[in-house]
Amino acid sequence: MNIACLGWGSLIWCPQSLPLKPHRPPRWFTDGPELPVEFARQSEDGRLTLVIVRPEAAEPRAVLLPVLWANLTCPDIEEAHEALARRERKSQLPRTSQKWVKWKDEKIAYWPKLGSSYPHALQIAAWANGKKLDGVVWTNLLAKYEGEDGRVPSLTEVLNYLKTLCGSNLSEAKKYVRNAPPQIRTNYRAAIESELGWTCDLSATQDEIC
Repeated sequence: MNIACLGWGSLIWCPQSLPLKPHRPPRWFTDGPELPVEFARQSEDGRLTLVIVRPEAAEPRAVLLPVLWANLTCPDIEEAHEALARRERKSQLPRTSQKWVKWKDEKIAYWPKLGSSYPHALQIAAWANGKKLDGVVWTNLLAKYEGEDGRVPSLTEVLNYLKTLCGSNLSEAKKYVRNAPPQIRTNYRAAIESELGWTCDLSATQDEIC
């Protein structure tokens, strides 16, 4: 089967266990579906990571951007779903664990799936059909700010938050923003570059992008 994984953040420069095809870079293509991604998920290590958001939830409104995609070596969509989930959570729970199955089905999206209610599933399906793909997997984590799942911080909140960071939290947050692929030029990223000088580090992803 011809199965792809969508990416827009650290998957590009740090795929870890994700079974990408080919095994050596470059491995990621730049003509993925257009999705509203933004730096809107606050992590424990200080980073604000990229996630799919409702465009109107961001201030200013999130724009549609072509994400990246790569082929996987997985033989079927079930294995691809499992592989991306393991990369994202690094869990040792057995595949049959109810806790693991629930997390995987909520946080890792895939197509085709009957009755899918994932945001933008129809757009992704149309893109996948155009590429003659048999399946697609992608990360479906929610925005999160100040411990509130689903909350998209405003640009003002993002800038104020990043200015408070120090030490390893600051270095991790800065690295993530700078390493994000150049085509993922969100409104928040443009403002972060202007305000904080965290410009794109092309060396982080240039060898991985076809």
